[in-house]
Amino acid sequence: MRSSRILDLNGQPMKPMAHIVGRNESYRGASAVTRELSDYNPVNLSPDATILYSRDSLVARTRDLARNNGFVRGAFQAGEDNVVGPRAPRLVATPDHRVLGITSEDADRIAREVEGFWRGYTEDPDFYVDASLRQNFHGLCQTVYWMGSQTGEILCLPRWLPGRGGDFSTAFELIEPDVLSNPNGRVDDEFLRGGVELGQYKEPLAYHFQKSHPGDLYNLSSPLQEWVRVPRATEWGRKRVIHSFKVIRPGMTRGEPGTASIIEAVKMLDTYERAEAQSNVINAIFAAVIESPYDRDLLDDNDDPIALLDQAAQRQAWHKKKEFTLDGVKIPQLLPGEKFNLLSNSRNNQSFAVFEAAVLRRISAGLGRSFEQVSRDYSKTNYSSARASLLEAWKFSRGELTFYSTYFYQQCYALWLEEVFDRGMLSIPAGAPTFYEAKSAWCSARFNGPGRGWIDPVKEAQAAGIRIASGLSTLEAECSEQGRDWEEVLEQLKREQARLKELGLPPLNLEGMLEVGMAIVPRSDLDQEDKEAEE
Repeated sequence: MRSSRILDLNGQPMKPMAHIVGRNESYRGASAVTRELSDYNPVNLSPDATILYSRDSLVARTRDLARNNGFVRGAFQAGEDNVVGPRAPRLVATPDHRVLGITSEDADRIAREVEGFWRGYTEDPDFYVDASLRQNFHGLCQTVYWMGSQTGEILCLPRWLPGRGGDFSTAFELIEPDVLSNPNGRVDDEFLRGGVELGQYKEPLAYHFQKSHPGDLYNLSSPLQEWVRVPRATEWGRKRVIHSFKVIRPGMTRGEPGTASIIEAVKMLDTYERAEAQSNVINAIFAAVIESPYDRDLLDDNDDPIALLDQAAQRQAWHKKKEFTLDGVKIPQLLPGEKFNLLSNSRNNQSFAVFEAAVLRRISAGLGRSFEQVSRDYSKTNYSSARASLLEAWKFSRGELTFYSTYFYQQCYALWLEEVFDRGMLSIPAGAPTFYEAKSAWCSARFNGPGRGWIDPVKEAQAAGIRIASGLSTLEAECSEQGRDWEEVLEQLKREQARLKELGLPPLNLEGMLEVGMAIVPRSDLDQEDKEAEE
């Protein structure tokens, strides 16, 4: 009986793969015999097995670094500045008139009404948007960003609080993700993991919250061992829990902190930096010593220790008394036989700056920030490199803004808009669907974050004008990139023109101003920097 053989393209029997690559590994990265990888054997665990048992340590260490490490805290602050900004993200309501079967004019009118109500709600000076009455919506967004950065999760309970004041009953209570846990330390199973009760398709059905924070040491009378179960949504679909995180792997139940890959490097830098600082302090304090004329053998052979102690006391008294200065500089007077030796720092700490820069680049890459944003060092940056670096950081920030807009701002907006419709505050055209019949269409919106800013205002303003003139961009897009609302810009220009006319002043010549702006020659020093960088 002939044995079956596999032939190659030339009709010849193929050799066993083990003879070709050894141990049937087609990728060098999978090799188990190379010196670099022989001891590198991570376990291939499920998403929850990977995250849930490491989460508490990762979060605690991240929070500690955010409190005590200036670079990490600065990186988080840069993220807040680029994602949230100095004011609440600006709502731009865009109800889909095609799906709703209404005219675009009606959709624009309703959008303006909604935006006005939303501004009043989110900027209420009495902070009714916050269940704890501590912050307006901008403050909630800032807290949510820090929560997401440090824990990898957003956790919020929408509340219905009528009768306590304010124009609306909808309010939002931010919750520490630490209190989301299995009741009484129950072991994770198929349908309860990390405090989240799951359904057939691993969708969240309910959440279990410990009534007090497990790390709260100040309220010992609180029910630390009591949990409350909160369903994900009401029977008619209104959310009762907003729990959001970046899903990196299918099947994740909880989020992971984005700092997981840099914690070790940051701690190493902390240790190194502390050792360098201590060494420099010691070298600064001990600048010189006085060398005694007595060597160790002479002291060991001496039979009268009392006499030695008397001599030492006399020497100290001598040096304390003989304090002469010249222009404020102390001139030591030594006893016969003594020597004055200056200490020099023989420690080579030039490698510290190189090591610090390498770690900061790793932190920058891990957190999605530019090296300049993390280090606050722009001394070695020209226009081209700064723009390229900040553009990459801007893309990451826009991605973060999209995440927070989708998984927090939009969620809050939809819950509030439901109340607006329920109270009949909008003039809806006859025949239009109800809120529940076309929820997605009514809730369609976007949120403008902070402006990107300029590295060279002249160059970038000219580029914006060229894009609009050539039809590659719009006034709305350019204003949005700078954190502005294009309609507010036009309305403000209209008011300014009217005021100029009222005062008898010549009106603004926007076309002429644009021509002058386009004719301005960009700064030559930036161009020179670009040429030097290319060379």
